[in-house]
Amino acid sequence: MSIYSTVAGQITVMRHTWYDLVLQTIKPLALMRLSPLTDSQAKANTRSSLQEALTTAQDTFDQFLFSQSHVDLEGCIESWKNVLTICPNDHEIRPSILKNLGKSLRARFDRSGDMSDLEQSIRHQQAALSLLPIDHPIRPSSLSNLGNALRARFNRTSDAVDLDESIRHYQEALSLHPNDHINRPDCLNNLSGVLELRFHMTGDKVDLEESTRLCQEALSLLPICRADDAADFNDLSGALPLSSEQGTAPMPEANTEPSLQDALKAAQDAFDQFLASERDVDLDGCIKS
Repeated sequence: MSIYSTVAGQITVMRHTWYDLVLQTIKPLALMRLSPLTDSQAKANTRSSLQEALTTAQDTFDQFLFSQSHVDLEGCIESWKNVLTICPNDHEIRPSILKNLGKSLRARFDRSGDMSDLEQSIRHQQAALSLLPIDHPIRPSSLSNLGNALRARFNRTSDAVDLDESIRHYQEALSLHPNDHINRPDCLNNLSGVLELRFHMTGDKVDLEESTRLCQEALSLLPICRADDAADFNDLSGALPLSSEQGTAPMPEANTEPSLQDALKAAQDAFDQFLASERDVDLDGCIKS
């Protein structure tokens, strides 16, 4: 063997030895530096994906509210489901995602009557509520949404447990809305309606009396808060006459209620006229009423 071959062989061995030494020294350091960076990048990618998915879901939700089309509703549901799969369990936005998915499924139930949609809606609304502390700003609306869904299931199954739970959620929602809150009339309306339902189911006049009291309070707040939405308060239409027939509540006093009743009737008539004609002039009259 020549000297050249011997030297070349030694150089090769030395090169491999040096390479192994460098690799053994640097690789652990590289991995130590790389791991936090990878975690950080993963979190950044998750945040980016979540933000993009949220934007898409909100856009499809807004589109459905505008169009009311079945296609947009399906896209809305799928978008919120996608956001939910991306969102970490402990993320602060998760309750809102669950709430919106529940509302979307409830909207599909209202159209199709498919009970599986309503069951899923209730589960998502319950999950959202379980994540919300008492002082969270969306807790009142989450309570009302769950109350609405439970009331819808009661209407299908006549299960008194659902009605009682609906009442409990509406009561808590009402307790979180002060007298001057714009949504208080809605809460009063919801609670009055389910208490009247329970009265028809059980015959308990306490429920009817409370329903009537809530009805009167809602009517007293309506001109202040949302006079233009008077026609939306369907639950209030029967409680006062019914309670008067039962002898559980006084008829409205002549010096206060007739003007309010006249205003409500005028608003309802104007609204019905607009729905029938769809003319701008009737819409203007509806708004003024």
